Amino acid sequence: MDRAGSALTVWEMTKSGAKKTEVAQKSAARFVVALDAVEDRILPVDREVATLWVTVLSVSEKHGDDTGIVATDRVPLFW
Repeated sequence: MDRAGSALTVWEMTKSGAKKTEVAQKSAARFVVALDAVEDRILPVDREVATLWVTVLSVSEKHGDDTGIVATDRVPLFW
C-alpha cells in the first residue's frame, strides 16, 4: 500500500522541527525520512478538505490544526 501525507502534517512537523530543542531536532530528522517516502503523495488542502475542516471546526475549535489533518484523513491512503 502506498502511503500519503497531509500538507498540514508537513507544515506542522516543519514548524516543530524549527525549534532548537534536542527533542525537536531528533523528531525533525525522523520526519525528513518519512517525508522522503511520501514526497510525491502530499495530500493538499483542497476545497473538499477545507469544507470538511470548517464543518468539524463548527463543532469544536479546540484543536484547529488537528481538525484539518482529520479532514484530510478522509482519503483512505493516509499515513
